[in-house]
Amino acid sequence: MSIDEHPKILIISNSSMRDRSQTAITLRNIFQNWPREKLMELSTSDAVSGSSKIAYYSLPNIRQPFATLAKTKFVRKVNIEMKKSCNRKIGAQNISLKHDIRQWLFSIIDRSPLLLVRDDFEAIKSFAPNVVYTMGSSVTQMKLAIRVATTFKIPIIPHFMDNWPESIQWQSNHLLRGYRKSLDYWLKRVYEHTRCALTISDEMAAEYERVTGVKHIALMNSIDCDYWGCTVKDPGKEILFVYAGGLHLNRESVLLEIAERLDMVSRKVKKACLMRVYTNSEPALLQTTKNWRSIKILKSVPNENLKEIYNSADVLILVESLDSNKSLEVFTKYSISTKTAEYLATGKPILYIGPAERTLTKYLKQNNVATVITDCENLSDAMEKIVLELGDSRILDSVLLARKNHNQKNLNSILLHAIELNF
Repeated sequence: MSIDEHPKILIISNSSMRDRSQTAITLRNIFQNWPREKLMELSTSDAVSGSSKIAYYSLPNIRQPFATLAKTKFVRKVNIEMKKSCNRKIGAQNISLKHDIRQWLFSIIDRSPLLLVRDDFEAIKSFAPNVVYTMGSSVTQMKLAIRVATTFKIPIIPHFMDNWPESIQWQSNHLLRGYRKSLDYWLKRVYEHTRCALTISDEMAAEYERVTGVKHIALMNSIDCDYWGCTVKDPGKEILFVYAGGLHLNRESVLLEIAERLDMVSRKVKKACLMRVYTNSEPALLQTTKNWRSIKILKSVPNENLKEIYNSADVLILVESLDSNKSLEVFTKYSISTKTAEYLATGKPILYIGPAERTLTKYLKQNNVATVITDCENLSDAMEKIVLELGDSRILDSVLLARKNHNQKNLNSILLHAIELNF
């Protein structure tokens, strides 16, 4: 297969590129520059409305009867109530039994029978894919990828965005032992259909290649670097720290540590240090800080409006959980998020707090593109330092790193190389 060709890619995912989920945003970024007519989505989620030049096929609900049951209003209501009652943070010792049962029930649905009929295969056949792309991470996605690959005799390119093959987020949930074995079984079968896989980072690629003996290439979360470039502000009398994102994976506790130090840092640097958190979550942080003048918790904004939020910031906050939860640590060990790429491309100073062993921590520190700390003991000093150094040369370094490793314009060549290695 020539490097100049653009093979037809069948994308198998639980989320469509048409929706607003983070997975959808990631997929749109990855395939932004691939010819539209050479892409098709095969999704197990409900059909998504909206215009798109990309072929789209949603498996009818009847193909997964148990999953269909889970989408009923009654089950959804029960799930919401169970979720609210699970007042446990991932990593806390008082593991909620309801939380564990809820995860177990969803694992049962993911392992439930997947029925494909002639109409499904005809829809795929009419597109005539050359290769299957999937992020895996669920039994359903892997089953579907293997069925398609076997039927049409084409390879699978799995793309590992998190370290779920080694540890799922709820690995400590003993009810999920059977599910863990199912994931391992289907992943092994996926590898039977690939000669080259993709990962989220170079460190992950090297480790997975060592463990499996299969070639792995890093295709990092990538963006339109030109679009995300921001105006660098001259520091004024107020310094605005901004965090925009979810509070899952125990990020909320780290943000609270930052909030608690704002007033002290303000006195030291003789500037008013303020903080804005944009999130869809329902944070306990809101209750703790509701009377603090230095911090505001605001609703998240659509992805297309994020640049405006980044532009308003003097410092962008990037946090990972510092809690000692082994499952969570292993699950996120190699991950480098789309948000990291966006932050780097803005040219804004970045305050990063995360575990020392994380790939992201090493990546930012080795490239000298952020103020990096690995525990909250040094947080006040780091906040003071980043304010006093506003406008230093690391801003240019961060933009250059984004253009080198996270630029959408480079993705097609990486994808093409991975596809060629599968033939």
